[in-house]
Amino acid sequence: MEKKSEQDIIAHELAMLIRDESLVFHCSHKKKAAPDASFYIPGFPHIEIVRKGVLPLTFPAAHGDENVTLCRGGVLYIIPGSGVMRDMDTERKLLAINLHRDGIECYRSRRLSADKLGSPRVSYHTARPLNVGGMHTLRAIEYFFIAGQRPELLPLFQSFLMTIRSMITDDRADPQTRAHATYKMIMHYMREKCTDAIGRGTAAEEFGLSPDYITHLFAKYGDRGFNDVLTELRLEQAERYLRQGRYPVNRVGELCGFEDAGYFIKVFRRYYGMTPGSFMDRLTGK
Repeated sequence: MEKKSEQDIIAHELAMLIRDESLVFHCSHKKKAAPDASFYIPGFPHIEIVRKGVLPLTFPAAHGDENVTLCRGGVLYIIPGSGVMRDMDTERKLLAINLHRDGIECYRSRRLSADKLGSPRVSYHTARPLNVGGMHTLRAIEYFFIAGQRPELLPLFQSFLMTIRSMITDDRADPQTRAHATYKMIMHYMREKCTDAIGRGTAAEEFGLSPDYITHLFAKYGDRGFNDVLTELRLEQAERYLRQGRYPVNRVGELCGFEDAGYFIKVFRRYYGMTPGSFMDRLTGK
C-alpha cells in the first residue's frame, strides 16, 4: 500500500472535521491584564481542535481566570494578541491550524501516556496564504465568537474548513518551497516548546526528519544554528519572567529550560551584558 503524504493526511483530517456536527466552540479574545509567560499569545489566528482525549485551558477573564476543559470535538480559537494557558501534558490528539501571512500551517499533534509509543507530528504548510473568501469567513467567525452567538458558528466553521482543505489539496509547491515551509514549521515548534527539554534530536523525532537535515535547513534558511535559536528563545522567555519579578533567578532559569543555574547566568550575561540579578535590580531601581 502506498504511504500517504502529509498533504493527504491533513486533507483527510479536515474532511472528517467538516462532517462533524458536534463541535463545541471556545474563543480566547481577551488580553491578560498582567501578561504571564505561561500564557500562549500568538501573533496570528490560531485554532486547535481536540480529536481525542482532553485539553485543559485557562482563559483570561474580567475577574480572575476561567478554567475550561476541551474534550473530543472541542474547538479552541485564539484571536491574535489574546492568550490562553494550555495543559499540553494530557493524553490527547489535536489538529491545529495557524494562519500566517505567507501560508497556512496545519499539523496533527499527538500526546500519549508514558507507557505508550508516540508518533511524529504530521505537518503541512501551504505555499499560499488564506484567500480573500476565507479571510471574510474568518472575520465572521470572530464576530460570532465575541458576540457569543454559538449556533451560527458551526456552518461558518465548516465553510472555513472546506476552504482550508481545498487550498491544501490544490497546493503545489516545488521541493525548495516545501523545504522552506518545513523550516518555518520547526521554528514555530521551537517558539512553542522552547522552555521544554527539547533539542535537535527531539525536533527531528517530532517531525520525522533526521537531525542532519534540520541542521541543513537552519544553514540554508536561517542566520543562526538550531541551538543558538533555541538559546535566544529561552532567554527571551527568561526576560519576560524577570520583568514580572515573581521568581528568583534560579527558578527563572529552570522555568525557561536551563537545567544549570550557573550556565543560565553565564549565557544571560553574554547576551545582555549583565547578570539576571543585575537585570532585575535595574527594573526595581536598586
